[in-house]
Amino acid sequence: MDWELVNLRDRPQLLERAAAWFHEKWGVPLAAYRESMADCAAEKGPVPQWYLAVDGDAVLGGRGLLKTISIPGRI
Repeated sequence: MDWELVNLRDRPQLLERAAAWFHEKWGVPLAAYRESMADCAAEKGPVPQWYLAVDGDAVLGGRGLLKTISIPGRI
């Protein structure tokens, strides 16, 4: 395995794959991840930041740094 840690700002082409990966793991609406990751890629501010561990095209893991968000029905 030859993986690397990348910032989504540096690899915005991974946005859709990353959003789907996080959605599958956590059940948060896909649209919420897309919006936050698009803001990251657009460099609108210091947050949100999204980091991915990738091996080629495969997402192995990830981490997001973001402001607190409120999702109806979630604690």
